[in-house]
Amino acid sequence: MLGYFPYDVWYSFYDGSLLVNVDEQTSQDKGGSWHDLFAPIYYIPLHIRGGYIIPTQEKAITTDFARRNPFGLIVAPNEYGEAVGDLFYDDGLAQNMDENYYFATFSLRDNT
Repeated sequence: MLGYFPYDVWYSFYDGSLLVNVDEQTSQDKGGSWHDLFAPIYYIPLHIRGGYIIPTQEKAITTDFARRNPFGLIVAPNEYGEAVGDLFYDDGLAQNMDENYYFATFSLRDNT
C-alpha cells in the first residue's frame, strides 16, 4: 500500500521510528512524498506528524478505572527539534465544566 505524507517529519505511532525526514523530501515546492506502507488487514498504519506532543493514557474497561492509569506523552519533534501539545482532563462526572477540569500545555524546545 502506498501512503502520501505532506512535507514534514513523520514518525511511526507504534515504535517512534522516523518514517519521513524533511531531508528526504527535496521538491522545490516542499511537496510531500509517497511511501510504501506495511498494511495487512489486521494492522492500521498510524503516523504522527512532527511538531506535536500527544498525551496518552492506558485504556481500561471503564472510565473510572482508566482514570487510575498513569499518563504518558508521545513527543514528536519537528525539523527544528520543537513540539507542542495540550491536555484537557475533566472529572468525567460534572455537568458544569467551569471548575472541574485540568488543562495543561506541553512544549519541547532545546531538548527540554
